[in-house]
Amino acid sequence: MNLEKEILPFEKQICWIYPERASEKQRLKENLHVWDVYKKIAKECGFKMSLHSPESVTIDGIDNGEPRVYIGNEEVSRQDTIFVTSLWSLPHQTQDVCNELFLYTILEQLGFLPIPPKLSFLTTDKLATMIYLNGCPVPHLPTIRIGCGRDKSYESIIEQLDFPAIVKPAYWGMGLGVCLVRNVNELQGIASLAAGSETALVCQKYLGEGINDYRVYVINGKPHTVLRRIPKGSSLTANLSAGGDMEFVALPKELIDAVLYITKKLPMPYLAIDFLFMVTISGFLRLSLMERLLSQIRRLPRDANTL
Repeated sequence: MNLEKEILPFEKQICWIYPERASEKQRLKENLHVWDVYKKIAKECGFKMSLHSPESVTIDGIDNGEPRVYIGNEEVSRQDTIFVTSLWSLPHQTQDVCNELFLYTILEQLGFLPIPPKLSFLTTDKLATMIYLNGCPVPHLPTIRIGCGRDKSYESIIEQLDFPAIVKPAYWGMGLGVCLVRNVNELQGIASLAAGSETALVCQKYLGEGINDYRVYVINGKPHTVLRRIPKGSSLTANLSAGGDMEFVALPKELIDAVLYITKKLPMPYLAIDFLFMVTISGFLRLSLMERLLSQIRRLPRDANTL
């Protein structure tokens, strides 16, 4: 897919900034399951949607007046263009993070962004999310964040950690890089690999096999759809890409106050909130947040035995 497609003279357009560095196989899946769906929905709403890399955006600030913004060779304005920005920081996108941060800051000042980029930064790093939502009615999973360098400056901190533990990159996603470690030596081995990509890690107590998670999709501040995801066997994540199962359910009453709290703290038009569910203690733990544009989701009846 060519990200630098010519911008057609549509009256309104959504330009999604995306540092596309996927393999051909990944790109085909993304187009089929994500971008093609988004473009179809945008068209139904009267918008043309296109993807653009961060470096395709040029800002002309020579004149003393308001700077002019270009995508490729086409000038765009607040009257005809909405930029959608999110912090993409997967391992193959780390080289784009600096450009993303500063470009989003400029576009925000120029009034192009409907969602403040700060919210994306807060919801990308797992510990940043936990700190920002510290007053949430649902308790968070105790977390230690460590920087992975050659000096191993984290050694005294991880003495507080209970093993076995889950270790994962602090700002990746999609279940990538999630590992189970049983002792300090194994943790240091994972940290040494993370140092190769200069990736910080978060460490959390391992809760055992079979931990479900509930993803609550929120639109305009109101819960819209709830997806229960069930891990396959001993898998450490419940992601569908890892073979997990799923079902649509009603919003559990235990999560109502937490969802209201989070939506007030994060006033975004759309988002998804993930909660861990521990069947053995019948309690929820807040897991993470993700910004998602809701595609076509149908609601199925709730199984009365779900909770």
